[in-house]
Amino acid sequence: MKRILIMLALFFSVASAHSIEKMARWNFSDGNNKELGGRYTGPGIAYLDLIKCSIKINLLSNEQIIYTYQRSGGLMLIHQIKTKYENYSKNLGLGCYTGVDLADIKKEFTRPDGSYGMSEMHRQWGEENEVKVGVKLFKGATWQGVGNVQDITTGEYPARYIFVCLFSTATKLPQALCYDRLGLPFKPKTKADTFKYVTDIFERITFIDHDQLPPDSPAIPPKPVEPSPAVPADSVQSE
Repeated sequence: MKRILIMLALFFSVASAHSIEKMARWNFSDGNNKELGGRYTGPGIAYLDLIKCSIKINLLSNEQIIYTYQRSGGLMLIHQIKTKYENYSKNLGLGCYTGVDLADIKKEFTRPDGSYGMSEMHRQWGEENEVKVGVKLFKGATWQGVGNVQDITTGEYPARYIFVCLFSTATKLPQALCYDRLGLPFKPKTKADTFKYVTDIFERITFIDHDQLPPDSPAIPPKPVEPSPAVPADSVQSE
């Protein structure tokens, strides 16, 4: 009897987990064509089905996500920035990687022994192009973050470019979200131009398994409505 009560308590605690979360506001792009998706606006939690990846993210009041059913193969986070001198958006796009694609891209972020760090591929690329390269490691609750650093010192606009990947460490299906070449100035004028500013945004991302998506989440495409069976026309028989 005690075991049954414990199991029931666990069931109800899981069932109510989503209900106590403060959810981000959702608006459909077109109320008459809901299959087109819509927009999440913070603050609050947004659940996303990214075709192959599944995540949840805690959005701030200055953030939003545009989401299109079965077309959003990654996360496009619009992060509004307001300073004394300017008001602009930082658009952070992270593409989803699984399966063979994940295995291929992971080679660019791992040492020969398979641990995260400077890959031989990245080191050789730097030597061949006479570019100073490095690696930055950072962590989230359910992922290991790795950034391949390129310091471009020649040309009119010298800057630091970082190719970032977040590798899931807590899901049944291996998955990753990657950002292609995040450009940062060597001498940032504002906090928003720093690597830590961006990785602090990424830290609010949590990888989840697909079955952890709330069944009533707008991130789940609506089921098509079954058409009503056609009423057969009255047949006319001639005598």
